[in-house]
Amino acid sequence: MLTLTAIMTGPMGHSAGPAWARAMAGQAPDPSDLPPPAARFLTHLAQRAALPQGTRDEYVTANLETWRVLNGDVLPFDEPAARRFTQASFDRTGDHTAALNHDLAGRRMTEDRRVPLSSIKAPTLVVHGTEDPLRPLPHGRALAEEIPHSRFQSIPGMGHSLFSPGLPRRIGEIIREHIA
Repeated sequence: MLTLTAIMTGPMGHSAGPAWARAMAGQAPDPSDLPPPAARFLTHLAQRAALPQGTRDEYVTANLETWRVLNGDVLPFDEPAARRFTQASFDRTGDHTAALNHDLAGRRMTEDRRVPLSSIKAPTLVVHGTEDPLRPLPHGRALAEEIPHSRFQSIPGMGHSLFSPGLPRRIGEIIREHIA
């Protein structure tokens, strides 16, 4: 049996751009839209844009702080694990600006991303942290609501990363139960 697990995400076809623009302009969220990222995350992005990232140490410092903010403020942050990950990311690529392609690809609404999620037939689990500063909890709930017979599992205290001691194992166990 094939299954689907979605973690820290939201519905395809939803454009977060307007919510981000309103938040960055200091405007109140549109109550009919999914919520924007947390103010702390948006502030971090603005501050990070001014940080130098030309050397390995500068890159690691900037990215480590991003992971710290994405982790959220509830669960402990495993800085050594995040540092190892960030250092390995730097060491494995020759073009660090290529990482921006991930974000740009996520914004492109191609036809295949507009296929109704109601067409998914596989048993689906949606896992989302209650403290996700990038995609607040309603994003995960909205995704689960669009997929028939999906199961939504919120993780208390989890942000938008797996850099909290024990969290990867916990998520792995939840997924193992789902695919069993």
